[in-house]
Amino acid sequence: MWCLIMKKMIVNKEGLKIIKKYEGFRNHPYEDASGIPRIGYGNMFYDDGTEVLITDEPITIKKGIKQLRIFLKGCESMISRLVEPELNQNQFDALISLIYKIGLDEFENSELLKKINNNPEDETIKDEFLKWNKKGGKVNKMMKKRRNEEAYLFFKPML
Repeated sequence: MWCLIMKKMIVNKEGLKIIKKYEGFRNHPYEDASGIPRIGYGNMFYDDGTEVLITDEPITIKKGIKQLRIFLKGCESMISRLVEPELNQNQFDALISLIYKIGLDEFENSELLKKINNNPEDETIKDEFLKWNKKGGKVNKMMKKRRNEEAYLFFKPML
């Protein structure tokens, strides 16, 4: 009996570059726009699962990258579980960056996921990325720029 084992994908440098660029690194706890304490590259939790508190001590960039990688493993697993067609690395990285910002639940219930599962080459997928460009109900310039970058990466041919 033959068994096909699909290679588990992990985020590559292009996806990490977008996340790091737009999230930025903060070594001390801060509150996001919703008042949620975060640290590092926007993490709400430490690598041991403890919630970030605004009174916590600063962290090193090395610890911030470790926390980022741990969270990204969950994103990677989710894409592997929910996305039916095989993706190329650019498509995978674009989705990782998007999910990192919008959250796992939002992606799981999105029109974007439905369209990808129907046809990952569908040009209207770009429009689905761009729907996630608002902050507080208003279009946010930086989120719009990030979504455009992610959509571009999703359709960028692999060399």
